[in-house]
Amino acid sequence: MIFDQIRLDVTGPINDWSRVKNTQLYQVNFADINEEVEINEMIASSDIKDWTKFRLISIDKITSIPTEVQNWTNLRELCLSNINSIILPSNIKYWTCIYKLELYNINSIIFPKHIKYWTNLNTLELNNINHIKLPPQIKYWTRLNTLELNQINPLDLPKNIKYWTQLNTLELDRINPIDLPSNIRYWTDLTTLGIYNHPSNSNSNSNSNSNSISFPKHIKYWTNLSTLFISDIKFVNFPKYVKYWTNLQTLWLMNVNIIHLPKEIKYWTNLTSLDLSNKQLKTIPPELKYLNKLEWIDLSNNHLTELPLEVKSWTNLKSILLNHNENLTTLPITIAYWRQVEYISLHFDNLISLPLSVFRLTKLKPYIIFFSGRNSFENSVACIRYYVLSRLKYLINKYSINRRSYNLNQVLPFDRFVCHLIALYE
Repeated sequence: MIFDQIRLDVTGPINDWSRVKNTQLYQVNFADINEEVEINEMIASSDIKDWTKFRLISIDKITSIPTEVQNWTNLRELCLSNINSIILPSNIKYWTCIYKLELYNINSIIFPKHIKYWTNLNTLELNNINHIKLPPQIKYWTRLNTLELNQINPLDLPKNIKYWTQLNTLELDRINPIDLPSNIRYWTDLTTLGIYNHPSNSNSNSNSNSNSISFPKHIKYWTNLSTLFISDIKFVNFPKYVKYWTNLQTLWLMNVNIIHLPKEIKYWTNLTSLDLSNKQLKTIPPELKYLNKLEWIDLSNNHLTELPLEVKSWTNLKSILLNHNENLTTLPITIAYWRQVEYISLHFDNLISLPLSVFRLTKLKPYIIFFSGRNSFENSVACIRYYVLSRLKYLINKYSINRRSYNLNQVLPFDRFVCHLIALYE
């Protein structure tokens, strides 16, 4: 048993509870204890009322928490993890300050109706729970801001979730959005949505482990959505209703196999960050030309052969990643419109030509283009190219007055491009 004036960690037999009486404890953690009687006696004999965090982890034999918990009137965080089954007592009604509830790897849990007094609950995390039934009193959790659902089997959310109208963040792990009840349409304040399919340590054969996801029509009411993360999903079916997400600013599709983006992406004109790496894209969808507020885009690890002239609409672009597009051999002359761009990340082993309009990019950082050679000769050539291109910032600043004498709307082979740089030095 280890304790100080803030935290108590109990990971073995409790020998002398009197040592911690009257101390100023705020967080108590029980872990890997097999004697329920011992824990109950400790809690029952406690006169401490200032606990703010309480955690029960890997307690095999515990099935309930003693009624003396009524003294914990300042409790703010409760975590129950790796417990077979547990019943919460009615005296939890005194936990009126609680704002975070975490439940992990629990086979069964029963909530009393007194949870209606948890009106300050802000964060609810339910992870890998086989049997859970939330009572109707959850409608009083009107201040709930963050909800995390991870492999809930079965997923049975009551209708009263419609009262969670202040919900801001929703994270789903191995849960298909299509399985959510229709009352999610009341979550109109939702701004962040994360959908994941992380590897599971359990043997569950739940449908939530599906490698494809679909969205219910009720998502059209989430018009305040600003951030969407999707990770480790093989197939994503975007319905036409996503066109209502006009306030979306960040879209990350990580480890998602998708060859064609939805046409509705053209309605997401407020996007500033877009991750389209590893998508097997051969061309840039024409709808992306409408994203004129885009500041950061990752197009690496695709099969792009060119950037269309329409990329000139990305006038607010600051960073673009084009690494590992083996057939991308040049950049379009319309990059001259990227007046805010600072970083262009490009493996240019296969770079054949460059437009002189690159000299219009006055905000480029000194080292903006990267390379990867396949052998010593290619490395040598790449190093020369890297040096030349890394001098662009210096040349642009030093010779900005004279650059009007060049036709910047040309796309030159790389050797001629170098000759123009030499001419600037002279």
